[in-house]
Formats: sequence, C-alpha cells, structure tokens
Amino acid sequence: MIRHSLFILLLISAVACYEPTEGCLDRDANNFDVAADFPCANEDCCTYPELAIRAAANWGGEEMRFDTTYEDGAGNMFQLTRLRLYLSEIELPISTSDTLTPVDSIDVRVFVAVGDTIDQTLNSNLVLVDQTSSSGSQLSVGEFRQSFESTNLAFKLGMRDPYRSVIPESLSSGHPLARQEGLLNFSDGNGYVLAKLEYQLPNVFPDSTLVFSLYGDVEQNLALPAYGPFSLGADLTVDLSLDHQLLFESVDLRSDGADLADDLLLVLPQVVSISSVTED
Repeated sequence: MIRHSLFILLLISAVACYEPTEGCLDRDANNFDVAADFPCANEDCCTYPELAIRAAANWGGEEMRFDTTYEDGAGNMFQLTRLRLYLSEIELPISTSDTLTPVDSIDVRVFVAVGDTIDQTLNSNLVLVDQTSSSGSQLSVGEFRQSFESTNLAFKLGMRDPYRSVIPESLSSGHPLARQEGLLNFSDGNGYVLAKLEYQLPNVFPDSTLVFSLYGDVEQNLALPAYGPFSLGADLTVDLSLDHQLLFESVDLRSDGADLADDLLLVLPQVVSISSVTED
C-alpha cells in the first residue's frame, strides 16, 4: 500500500510539473515541432522553404564586364553600364493542370482610372534583376508550402496588370516595385518597364549615357537542369544566366526606338537560361 501511494504521489507531481508547449504544428514547415502540444499563438511562427533567383551576366559563355566595350549587331561599339529587368508571376509547374506558386503577399494601392485607386493584396512573386556587374545578388521570390516535383520554371519577363498599375509609394523602399532612382515606373504613363538599358556609344556620343526603356511582357518557360523531387525543409535557389551577346548582337543600338523595342522583345526570351539549381 505504501509503494502504491508513493507511485501515485510521484505521478501527480510529474503531471503538476508538466507545462504544455507551443510550437509550429504545420508538417510542411521547416520548423515543425513534433513535441509541441498547441499551435503557437503567433501565426507567423512557422517558417517555410524559400525560392530565390540569382542572375549572372555573360557574353557568349564568358563573364561579361561592365567596364569593357563590345560590338552590337550593326557594328556599333558600346559599353553597357546597367541593365534592369523584371521577372514576375514566377511559378514552378508541377503537373499539366497545377503549379506551385511562391507566396509573398503585399498590400498595395493600384491605379484603376485617372484619379481613382483601390487597395489590393497581391502576391509578390516577382524580382528586379539589377545588373551592374557579372555576378548576380540573390533575390527572394517567396515561400513554397508543399513538397513537389517540377522540371520547369515559368515566369513573365516584365509585368501584366494589376502589377503594372501598382502605385510605387504604397510599398516600402526595399521592395522591387518601390520608386527608384532612374525611374522604372510611370515615367511616361506606361506603367513599369519590362527592362531598362543604360549604355554608352563612345564613338558617337563620347560623353553621354543613353537610356532605353522597354515595355510589355513576354512569357518564359525554362527547363530545370536538375530534376526534383525538391523537398521541404530546404531553400531553393535558381541561378539564371543572361547572355548579353545574344541580346546585343541582334540589335542596332542606333536604330529608331520602335525598331529597337521590336528587336529586343523578339530576342529577349532567348537570352535568359538556367545554369544551376541548388537546395540549401
């Protein structure tokens, strides 16, 4: 009887000392806590794998230098000083009828008519590639919340509405759509650019930097060089390569603006390729 009573007292003591714990109970999260008793009070306590994009500049397979003079398709010697390019609606197709979309929700104001705006929540699965050197910085696209198998990366070069009509002042300064030096938005009433080139033609305008803005959107679907399945718990980074030789040897940088725009839009989808995919 004494032993039985002692056991009961120890059991009661253990139960009295036990404190239920909170934690992430989403099995698809990086920090799923199998020992947690209750979901955490903070709805944002779960963390998920992220998709990131890097974009490097090259010239025919070699590192492109932004302090070097190259030749365009018409024989004009030029030096590229900066190229900015939007990639939007970035997705990973996982079947013929389904896609995995990285999630990064933002609250914005959008132009709908002259003098009229509305508030919207958009998915910010877009990046601004800003090239001033051959190597590219890592750009976050958003989270994905399920394991998947995919052989492709799909996106738009440029943007469609409602993204093109976002009011840049409604976003924090670090966002790709925020207002920037060297306007990328509403500089001429056309919304955000697809791409913006800054370059010099030293034999024609030796002391001037020329700027060309390209508008529109072009669908892109690239094969991933490494097949999945990609697993939860690991961040995914896709390295893109932009071959500027393909881009500039197909255009005449001294041509009329409309002709230059047509030539750039025609060749631009051929310029972007995937060089590697890594999981961290």
